[in-house]
Amino acid sequence: RRKQRRRKTSCSEKMKLRLSEEQSRGKVEVSAEAGKSEGKELKIMQWNVNGLRRRDLIFSLIQMHNVDIAIFQEAKLDPGEIKILRNDAGKLGFLTFASDPLYRPDGSVYDGNVILSKRQAKIVQIAGLDDAVALAVAVDRNERAMAMVVGVHLPAVWSDAEKATALDLIIEEAKIRDAEMIVAGDFNMEY
Repeated sequence: RRKQRRRKTSCSEKMKLRLSEEQSRGKVEVSAEAGKSEGKELKIMQWNVNGLRRRDLIFSLIQMHNVDIAIFQEAKLDPGEIKILRNDAGKLGFLTFASDPLYRPDGSVYDGNVILSKRQAKIVQIAGLDDAVALAVAVDRNERAMAMVVGVHLPAVWSDAEKATALDLIIEEAKIRDAEMIVAGDFNMEY
């Protein structure tokens, strides 16, 4: 009997398989309903990406769904990688907002939020929260309206009370700015 040789799966094929699996399990979310206003649709993608290094495939997904805003948690990018991401995203018409990287004692990068926006946007500082926990941008919705888009990655080690306080701070900031609010991310909460 002749053994069948298994074809090796390339890294990009594995990533495409992972993307389609995560889409089918709901880990990658693309929504056209969020942010609908006066007939103007705001397509948003959110993904706890666990490393934003395969930009070619991620950009393919963004373009395939014609996403306006992409929100990523656990980007794990150092300053040089953020610069490359900003350049690559800019070529596709996206502004890039990234939290400062967090480093482990061994020097490796962990965590980090990234928001890419096709719409005009500016960074919003949420009082009392580091941008690695909640990265927020104010996005132009139309001539008269602004939406606050927040990418959240609440630390798993925080208590539910600390997480609730963080969410209260985000809601308060939206109220102060009189802005509609879109919050997406990894809340690490168990209910």
